[in-house]
Amino acid sequence: MFKRYADDQVVRGIMRYFSNEKENEKMQALDIGCGCGRHAKVCLEMGMHVKAVDIEEQNIVDTKMLLNEYLNKKLQVECADFLNMNETNAYDLIVAWNFLYAYNDKPEDCTDRLKKIVTMLKGGGKVIMSLKSDEDSWKTSGVKRGGGSGVIDNPLYDAPGYVFYSQDEMVDAISECGLAIDYFEKFSRTYAMDWKNLSSNEEWKSKKLDVNEVWYAICATKK
Repeated sequence: MFKRYADDQVVRGIMRYFSNEKENEKMQALDIGCGCGRHAKVCLEMGMHVKAVDIEEQNIVDTKMLLNEYLNKKLQVECADFLNMNETNAYDLIVAWNFLYAYNDKPEDCTDRLKKIVTMLKGGGKVIMSLKSDEDSWKTSGVKRGGGSGVIDNPLYDAPGYVFYSQDEMVDAISECGLAIDYFEKFSRTYAMDWKNLSSNEEWKSKKLDVNEVWYAICATKK
């Protein structure tokens, strides 16, 4: 499994706005890009009904393994691209963690995903998400895609299409998508990378690099 334990930023957001377990019994949550189910687990433990989706079949297997006790009771698990889901005004909470900023062909793809999330939220529903800050070292150390696309490819994770935001750009983008920010925080992780055994890119195998990854953790409400 990639990571079993929930990120602190997600847990704090859930606990801040969904702390009443009795009320949560009526709540519907969606975990997009659920991975092994670590954030779906928090929602379930807080009493919510949860759908967990991911495009990777192995992640679905891992989620079912981790959350087997909830399957077909309070938990539905589906291997799917959420962009193809037809649900509207369906969820009180959506967790969209560590994927919105990647796999984009152009910067607008990221906001298009966010607009899709807004359509899936009930009025007053909340989304807990992460976006990349333009202070992230991958903005300058990654591989800039040609053609003026405005996206950067990350050779470590073989993850194409990273999009980065200044704080003002992040606030404006979220507002334009139909969300009001409840709060956001910036957090980072710094480490040294020896690429020899980590990258399939021959050019990058000889590099050593100090990496400083910087994200925004954001909780926002559908207007």
